[in-house]
Amino acid sequence: MSSRGFATQKLLRISSFDLPTQPASPAGSAGGGDHAPPSMPRESLEFSWAPAAVPVSTFEPGDLTAEAALRLAATKDLLNTSSRTYSRQEATPAEEADRLHQLALQRELEQSLQRIQQQQHSELMQQQQPFPKARGVVRQSRLDDVAKEVAELVAQVSLVVEKPGKEQPSTHPAELDKILERAAEIQQTSRLSDQDLEGSNWPFQELKLIRELVTRLEKWKSCEASAKQAMGAQSPKQDPSLNEVVTILEQAFTAWRELTQAAAEKTPSLNGQNGPELLPATSAMASSLPKSEFSALGTAFVETELAHAKKKFDEAQSNRQLAISRVQQHEADVLAEERHWMDIQSRERRRDEAARRIQKWWVRVVLYGTKSFPLNEILEHHRLLRARQCLGENLLDLRRCVHDLHIEEADRENSCLRIQRWWRKVLAKRIMKIIAVYGKVAKMRDKVEGAAAKIQAIVRANRARREVTVLRETRRVAEEEAERRLEQIKMQAIVSIQNTYRKSVAVKQVQRLRARMFAAMMSQGGSDVDMPPHMKNKLQPLSRSSWLKGTPKASAKKKREKYSS
Repeated sequence: MSSRGFATQKLLRISSFDLPTQPASPAGSAGGGDHAPPSMPRESLEFSWAPAAVPVSTFEPGDLTAEAALRLAATKDLLNTSSRTYSRQEATPAEEADRLHQLALQRELEQSLQRIQQQQHSELMQQQQPFPKARGVVRQSRLDDVAKEVAELVAQVSLVVEKPGKEQPSTHPAELDKILERAAEIQQTSRLSDQDLEGSNWPFQELKLIRELVTRLEKWKSCEASAKQAMGAQSPKQDPSLNEVVTILEQAFTAWRELTQAAAEKTPSLNGQNGPELLPATSAMASSLPKSEFSALGTAFVETELAHAKKKFDEAQSNRQLAISRVQQHEADVLAEERHWMDIQSRERRRDEAARRIQKWWVRVVLYGTKSFPLNEILEHHRLLRARQCLGENLLDLRRCVHDLHIEEADRENSCLRIQRWWRKVLAKRIMKIIAVYGKVAKMRDKVEGAAAKIQAIVRANRARREVTVLRETRRVAEEEAERRLEQIKMQAIVSIQNTYRKSVAVKQVQRLRARMFAAMMSQGGSDVDMPPHMKNKLQPLSRSSWLKGTPKASAKKKREKYSS
């Protein structure tokens, strides 16, 4: 069994929930008409739509109307008013509805799993497609071919769909069927799915709503046909009590449809607010009832039933989401196990190929060593043995012909026993030789596998050792280069520091020398006027800014010319 088949079976086992139900309506509204199986036979108007008995736990303690309705339902069955139609013993409506919804949810889960499998299969086919660019070109060409038809279909759908701020459009069901047929024809001719047609404004959601509407209309037609059949429109004799029950049920269904519509629009009337808005239809229904017992049935009973059904429906939705998450998790686990199994198989295949190559190499070595075997001498020896055997047979035939020997039955049996004994001995020897050969082959296979494993280990060790050596050498060279660069940077820094320090020391010494010379000249009575201009500049104390600027050095020739003048 494949992994997907196993996932399907597990999903079917998970789908056995305690499913809630909502009473169906003839109009096929959101109260559960989508989940009921379409092929369910209905013989009369009991339909399991009107509740025959309601558990007391579903009502609040202070609800007097609900308690009155319970007492009425317990004392008298409202549906068994006609002995001809409602005399059959059937299952309770709650059990029947639970069973139907269990089947519906199981079918929905199967469809969801099938959609997931189809999506995975399509993704796999797209991954295996050798020319994805060509596939995209083909899809684009198909989209271009059906672009005009899709635009016409969108225009038709836009005329049918209701828009805010405009009056509600009225369309015949035959026109809706034509729109659906046109959409199916476009998809069939283009061979494109809804996902491929999304880029060309394909009305996916609108078509889905139209399909649901057509399905509900068909259910409504079937309900009307069942009602007409139950009312006895085709029979010559009509039962007046049955007509009364049908009228009551039609009015009850009308009130129920209004409640369902309010629930679909999410109005606060379901929580007990704005309750008087829904009371006229129910009060009209109660006023038209033929008996006084029916007046106790109020809107509280229907609202409580609807709240209970909504609660059970929410529980079913949560259970369904949990089941889908479990199925998806199981699918992911199955895919992981499949990938793990494929990896193991690939490793086994590589090991077998390595062993096969080693065996081929060993066979070539053995054949190369035995190619000079004395084959001709062995063939000649066997030919002589065969000739000797033929000669013995010929001599035996001649002896029988010449001497007219007759073999008795006892000799024949003894000869047969001897031949059988000899043949069994030969056969046993051959079997033992074959067993010995198989044992040697098994030992040789074990040795070859061990040798292959050792060779692989040695090769991997050598490869790892070489890689480690190269890595170590590369790291050592990088460390040496880094140390060399660091030494160069340090030497450059030291040289620059020494140059700066020596320069500052020399400048300070020159400044002190000039200051002494200037002080000596001033102490001897000299003045700045008698001094030559170049001596003034030399003896004048320099500041740090002056010696940083620097003065151009005069060459020796210029100095001699200046002093000679």
